[in-house]
Amino acid sequence: MTTNINNTKDIYNKKILKDPKKFILRIISGIFLFLIAVFLLFNNWSLFVLFVVIIQLLAIYELNSIFMKRYYVDKFFLFFIALYLDILAYLNSLNVITILSNFRFNSDKLIFIFLSIIFIFLIFSVNFIGYLQNKLKEDYKKGEIEKNIFEFIKENSSIYSYFINSLGINIIILFYAIIPFSLVIFISSLKNGDLLMLIVFTNFFNDIFAYFVGKVFGNKRFFEFISPNKTLEGFVGGLIGGILGGMLWGYFSNLYSIVGIYQLVILIFLMSLFAPFGDLFASFIKRSFELKETSNIIPGHGGVLDRFDSFIFSVYIFSFIFFLFF
Repeated sequence: MTTNINNTKDIYNKKILKDPKKFILRIISGIFLFLIAVFLLFNNWSLFVLFVVIIQLLAIYELNSIFMKRYYVDKFFLFFIALYLDILAYLNSLNVITILSNFRFNSDKLIFIFLSIIFIFLIFSVNFIGYLQNKLKEDYKKGEIEKNIFEFIKENSSIYSYFINSLGINIIILFYAIIPFSLVIFISSLKNGDLLMLIVFTNFFNDIFAYFVGKVFGNKRFFEFISPNKTLEGFVGGLIGGILGGMLWGYFSNLYSIVGIYQLVILIFLMSLFAPFGDLFASFIKRSFELKETSNIIPGHGGVLDRFDSFIFSVYIFSFIFFLFF
């Protein structure tokens, strides 16, 4: 009996809100962003697309600001690729082009996606090779003593490793800040926006349940070397909450009749299961650069990626499942 009382006291003594003012500001700004996005989604889709593009460009800017401290990041090429994919998704949604007219995967889509990947890789590669050539050429001309070019290359071999690593960083930005938001534009045009709202509800309830369950009942650490505040109890609570949120929207929007209840449950479960790993990936980046937040653009949240980190992984899971199985 005494043990139960002590456990109860431990639960109530846990400080759920370290900074109440910041938490309230976080709720207000989150609701504000949510209401703007929902209003535009269901009333003016073109403005919603513009809203998503702005979020996407801010996400690129945040990662560029972080990575440029150690690596070469070509933000202008990243912006170009982002707009290329966004325009592609937008025109497809207007049926100007029809290569992605539905989610059903086929050989045409495979060829198109393959060619797009080659196109993007070529842009990155040519740009990096050109920049490296100019950089080394400038350094070579600055040398007081004229050297054999092969000796110069050998002495500056470390810069090649630097650019290889930088190429990898730019690809991370491509997959973490560009492609997901281009997918959001495409998904938002399907089923009158109901499918995008399914992702939003699943992700929102996952975040809320994970936070409060973790704060109240959390004892077992979960990926503590990436994010020390994460707990297994919070992860399970978020998983359950995400399923409840997705099922709630599925019932409200009558998605069961379109997708099928079993398929929808599996989809929601997988989105809720993988959403926390988007948060962990963002934490991994911030730990690597000793940052607490990606920026301070959104009051109470920090940066765009602090707000949308888990949402990004949910978008990927949704797209993967739909492309292959629906």
